[in-house]
Amino acid sequence: MKRKISILLVITIILSMLSVNALADEATEVAADAPAAEVYSLEGFSLADENSNLAFYINDANGFFALQNKKTGMVWYSNPLDWEQDTIAREGNREELSSQLVVTYRNASFDEITIYSSADADIVSEHNGKEQIFTYIFNGESRNFEIPISYKLEEDYLNVELKVEDIEENSDSRITNIILLPMFGAGGLNDQGYALLPDGSGSLMEFNIEYKNLNQYVGYVYERDLTSSASESTYSDLTERISLPVFGIKKNNDAFVSVINTGAGACSIRSFVSRMYSSYNIVCAQMIIRDTQTRRNAAEISGQGVYYSEDTPDSLEVRYYPLDAGKDSYIGMAEKYREYLIKEQGLSKLDNESTIANSLNVNILSSVKVPKHFLGVPYMGVSALTTFDEVGTIIDSYKSKSIDKLALTLSGWESGGLDSSTTTSFDPESKVGGKSGVQRLLEKADTEDVIVMFDANVQKFYGNSRDVKKFTHTAFDLSKTPVTIFPYSLSSYSSNVSDDFYQLIHPTYMIEFANEFTDDAIKNNVKNLSFMNAGLNPYAAYNDEDIVTRDVSAEKMRELFENVNNKTDGIVSTQGGNSYTLGNVDNIIEAPVYSSDLIIAQTSVPFYQIVLRGYVNLVSEPFNLSSEPIELELKCAESGMSPYYQLMMAESTSFYNTSYSQYYACNFNDYFDISVETYNRLKVIYDAVGTSTITNHQIVSEFVRITTYENGAKVYVNYGETEATVDGVQIGARSYVVVGGAN
Repeated sequence: MKRKISILLVITIILSMLSVNALADEATEVAADAPAAEVYSLEGFSLADENSNLAFYINDANGFFALQNKKTGMVWYSNPLDWEQDTIAREGNREELSSQLVVTYRNASFDEITIYSSADADIVSEHNGKEQIFTYIFNGESRNFEIPISYKLEEDYLNVELKVEDIEENSDSRITNIILLPMFGAGGLNDQGYALLPDGSGSLMEFNIEYKNLNQYVGYVYERDLTSSASESTYSDLTERISLPVFGIKKNNDAFVSVINTGAGACSIRSFVSRMYSSYNIVCAQMIIRDTQTRRNAAEISGQGVYYSEDTPDSLEVRYYPLDAGKDSYIGMAEKYREYLIKEQGLSKLDNESTIANSLNVNILSSVKVPKHFLGVPYMGVSALTTFDEVGTIIDSYKSKSIDKLALTLSGWESGGLDSSTTTSFDPESKVGGKSGVQRLLEKADTEDVIVMFDANVQKFYGNSRDVKKFTHTAFDLSKTPVTIFPYSLSSYSSNVSDDFYQLIHPTYMIEFANEFTDDAIKNNVKNLSFMNAGLNPYAAYNDEDIVTRDVSAEKMRELFENVNNKTDGIVSTQGGNSYTLGNVDNIIEAPVYSSDLIIAQTSVPFYQIVLRGYVNLVSEPFNLSSEPIELELKCAESGMSPYYQLMMAESTSFYNTSYSQYYACNFNDYFDISVETYNRLKVIYDAVGTSTITNHQIVSEFVRITTYENGAKVYVNYGETEATVDGVQIGARSYVVVGGAN
């Protein structure tokens, strides 16, 4: 039976006609200030399950479902009930309106084809206890697929699972992507609200905005897989990283937040505004079921030979949480997601006496390999940038300025410097002081109550060492060769094939090497550890003996941080702060600060910080490498983040003729006074808010923001060029003021 909707009811039906049952009556209650057209119907639906908070209704014939929030009366539909009245959508876009799945596959000729469950599938409905399963059967000339979706109502959310491991592909065609519930909760032309996008710090896509030449938003969770993008010399993605696999919709006076519970590493977030493709504003998850890659040669990408993996993620599981009354905002979404992280990942509050909270973070660059000559013969040799004794001098300098919370992360300290082989043991570079220098530094740090963290490279492979071998420990791509990462040029939007490259350690060995390094570091009295790269980008590995899909890779990186956290009683730090690190890290450097400033989602919000502030110390991008340090300081004031610098005792010209030209302004003496002044200005906020969480965030005007903390402190930030007055508080141009909070 082909899925075609019959008459589902026009939105304008009078409330009194809805007398199916008490729950249906509740669904018709509309808030007085909601749009007049906001009327709900359960006609054609049957009750599948309910609890004290939620009710779940289904339509066996077409796969539609309705999720009712009993506390507010709101009903969230899988598809718009009035989709047939859409006069904007055409062809495939129209089929998407009534579909629960949009499937892309490659046929035997590697042609890419997209099909829609509403037009191309029959449905088999199965009730299994509390679980409702719809199996979509796609039969056609080049396809024969069976794709099951499971729905299960829990206490405060609906769990929707795309059972990838149970998909049947009974033909030569192979599925590559599936969009799950593309229209769930869609906002129409008469609705007010926005979609929350996890774009960098977070952004809002306002409903029904009208701009020319808009593009839909598609962002990869945790960025694009390095194993895939490494084979594309012209690949570029200038959007901010998605660190949290979460999205949501505020619609009139209600909201929900969606959390990708499993399969996040293989997902992207998709969103578009009304009038682009249809009359609706949407945000949803889509899963990369099967990775595809093209062969690459030394010159370019070969047009011959498309590879795709036969290994797929096990499942995509998305939780849809309807929010309580009064929580219909990105603040409420952040609070619900934080609650999820506490329950599911063990996220815990920072202690008020935490030594890492609100600290000045400095990344110390220790050594690097540079071109040298011996008897006229060129070679690459290690050059010291900051010795361990000089790190002690840096500590003295900051302490002389009464910087009471200082956290230093040492990079390039190990044998070989920044281009060192993968770290499997605690082996300090002799030119920066060796093990004796480390012990002197640790004693000084302990005396001065300063946190010193040693960053370990367990991801990037620069060459064989005694313990690490290229063809044994590196990750392979689909062509069964080690994944090779070449330098990328932003000016040409392409990578440069040269001798300057690195390869990736297999995710399984990352765990092994991190365990070995941690054990050896602890033996050397080192307890504060950093794994920067592991917090940024999980990647797939297609080694025959150990195939790891990207979602499994993210889980392995979660295991890495969990192991390290269990082994040490010190600080665990990372970079970027992807969701799989949460619950096991204390410090996140270069946490998301900005959104991508997309035309489709122009309102930037500190969603990431609202979720995590007070639970993890969040650290900004490097101030000394920022083109707009004042803007960055205002962002830190607005979101409660700690400032960050990347410094060294050597001159910045030390990186000439190396692959680290991004460190163009890192001399300690040049930025010492500036870093002290910046931190002391922000410290007024830190002293007022402590480790409090953010309880409210207000966008007062184009330039003014107000952040409220749980202890009552309010921070007023003015991004404008003229003075502003809000609530009787005067905020200078490009400045901030804190009111209330701790003394």
